[in-house]
Amino acid sequence: MKKLSYLLVATLFISFINAPSVFAAGYTWTDVTASGAEHNLAWQSITSSSSGQYLAAVAHPGDIYTSSNYGASWTDVTASGVGHNLVWFSITSNSTGQYLAAVAIGGDIYTSSNYGASWTDVTASGAEHNLNWVSITSNSTGQYLAAVVSNGDIYTSSNYGASWTDVTPSGAEHNLAWLSIASSSTGQYLAAVVQGSGDIYTSSNYGASWTDVTASGVGHNLNWYSITSDSTGQYLAAVVQGNGDIYTSSNYGASWTDVTASGVGHNLNWYSITSSSSGQYLAAAVLGGDIYTSSNYGASWTDVTASGAEHNLFWQSITSSSSGQYLAAGVNGGDIYTANNTSLAPVSSSSSSSPASAPNTSTPSAPNTGYGQPIPATTKTIIYSLALGSFIALGSGLYLRKRSLKD
Repeated sequence: MKKLSYLLVATLFISFINAPSVFAAGYTWTDVTASGAEHNLAWQSITSSSSGQYLAAVAHPGDIYTSSNYGASWTDVTASGVGHNLVWFSITSNSTGQYLAAVAIGGDIYTSSNYGASWTDVTASGAEHNLNWVSITSNSTGQYLAAVVSNGDIYTSSNYGASWTDVTPSGAEHNLAWLSIASSSTGQYLAAVVQGSGDIYTSSNYGASWTDVTASGVGHNLNWYSITSDSTGQYLAAVVQGNGDIYTSSNYGASWTDVTASGVGHNLNWYSITSSSSGQYLAAAVLGGDIYTSSNYGASWTDVTASGAEHNLFWQSITSSSSGQYLAAGVNGGDIYTANNTSLAPVSSSSSSSPASAPNTSTPSAPNTGYGQPIPATTKTIIYSLALGSFIALGSGLYLRKRSLKD
């Protein structure tokens, strides 16, 4: 019995070694607003729930639209009343899609707690009223929000948008050309970019204080246009507009790498970028170009709209589900497109494969068991004992451990 079990384990182990990246299978794209009221609008910003089922997008100028079926159909939720016909610029969602927040240029911040069915102007008066809001981000619950003003400051809220604090009223971060901001799932880690000859700034205390992490060296004085974060805030990615590149960081923004310094993705008019919750899967959009994706934390990129109806469009915004399986993107003066990479669909535990190892991380030390050898960090594997009916090891950089068998 023992020999049979180990033989099955070894066979399954070998079958999964060096499995190809599931991301390479690509996406199937659909124009979900090819006709109707949502056709040919200036889609400025789009956001997704963690599952990808709930989407929300804003037209510039225009209304807020929501979808509860992965983008298959859309509803104009501000067709009249609060939020109708504004110069919307950015929208964000909590993990479930229930809590939404959106900002308007020369206007206010609006929030919704019922999947976008109704909206409240939460800055209808006071210092935050009638500002050039350009970007807003939310933590996973919707409680912590952060928003930026072009040629202004960064503001944060810890009560679902009910009240706001100017966290850069003075100092080096005051009155900058802020354009994009991103948050970790807790809201503790924030990252924001400055347009024009600007830098990237990060905060590790809910926005209370900020650090210019590109004050010199790589990333200094560039035309930053969009930034995204994984759920922890450790993995960041940002894009430069106008003959620019994509830059990534794996240490909370402390250092940056130009990952498109040559080859695919070099010197393009990048406009928007989004990340999966792990940071492994990224997608970025080019204004007047294509959509590019990466499955290895930005190390390499693939043009996933190199041909077909989605080629050479004025892509202006893109969003991802937490797994990276579902993407949704908006075109300026065009439509909303959704994509589904079925290779990233959740599968049963007995057949799922673990993601690629994160860059710049060390392999865990071997357990002090006296058994086995480490599985290489580059190995994508699941080892399952048919005799025991349970997993012995899952993922890369783990260790095959001897188990006692009872007949």
